Amino acid sequence: MKTLFLYSVVGVFSGFINGLFGTGGAIPILILFTYLAYDTKKAFATANFTVVLLSLVTFFFYLKRGVITGDITVDFFKKAFIPALVGGGIGGVFLSEISPAFLKKLFCVITIIGGVGVIFK
Repeated sequence: MKTLFLYSVVGVFSGFINGLFGTGGAIPILILFTYLAYDTKKAFATANFTVVLLSLVTFFFYLKRGVITGDITVDFFKKAFIPALVGGGIGGVFLSEISPAFLKKLFCVITIIGGVGVIFK
């Protein structure tokens, strides 16, 4: 019962974070999976899958409420979506090749760099 409660709280919080910022919903999920001692690679893969679903829901809410417009979406798609798919495929291949310890460190470094970049931009 305690685990179900944790999943529910983290799920709501992840959805909120992802909806508010458009990204970041995986972080609370990864914290939960780490707390529950899940396999690191499975935790990252599951969190990524969950965030894809969260992002789709968020996208439709953004679109419905006029937060994003078709021109921005089409412009992004033309310039970055295909390269992002390629990068996602490469990342998916590397996930099975790198150690869990390195994966955790890399995630933390990228998260910190991203956070610092947002603060000082």
